[in-house]
Amino acid sequence: MLCLMTRIFCLVTLSAGLAGAQALTEYAIIGAGATAAAAGKGAGNSIGSIFNKLKTQMDAAQTKPETGSVSKTGEHSNPSRAPSASAPITGLAATAEAAAATPEPPTVEVLAAIKVGTTRKELLAKAGKPTSSASTVEHGQFVEVCWYTAKDTAEASIRLVDGVVTAVRISGRQ
Repeated sequence: MLCLMTRIFCLVTLSAGLAGAQALTEYAIIGAGATAAAAGKGAGNSIGSIFNKLKTQMDAAQTKPETGSVSKTGEHSNPSRAPSASAPITGLAATAEAAAATPEPPTVEVLAAIKVGTTRKELLAKAGKPTSSASTVEHGQFVEVCWYTAKDTAEASIRLVDGVVTAVRISGRQ
C-alpha cells in the first residue's frame, strides 16, 4: 500500500510541476508577443512618419508656382528659364535625331577586313559600334565578344582578349 501511495504522490507532484512549467511557458510566450507587438507598433509609427513627411513634401512641390511660363505668342515670361539651344532634346525629336546620328552598319567586306591582331580602337574605327557585346574575365584576361549585323544581313562575331582581336567569325555571307 505504501508503494501505491508513493506512486500517487509522485504522479501528483509531477503533474503539478508540469502544469507550472506550462504556465511559465505560456506566460513567456504572452510576454514575448506583447513585446513584439510593441516593437512592431514603433516600427509602424516610424514608417508612417516617413510617409507623412514624403506626402508633405510632394504636396508642397505640387503647389509651387512655375518660375517661367510660355505665353500664347510663344514668348517665355522668364528668359532665364527658357530652353537653351544646348538643352537636351526629348520625345520624338530626340528619337529622330538619334536615328539620323546612328551610323550605317558595316558591310561584309569591312567585317572581313578585320584580322586577328587588330586592336579594339582600330575595330571600332573600321566597323563602328557593335550591335551588341558582352565581356568577362577568363584566366586573368579581359575577354570581350562583339556582334555586328552587316547591311547585307551577314552577322559577325569578333572576340577580343585584352583589347586585341583573337577570332573573327562571319556567317550568312551573300
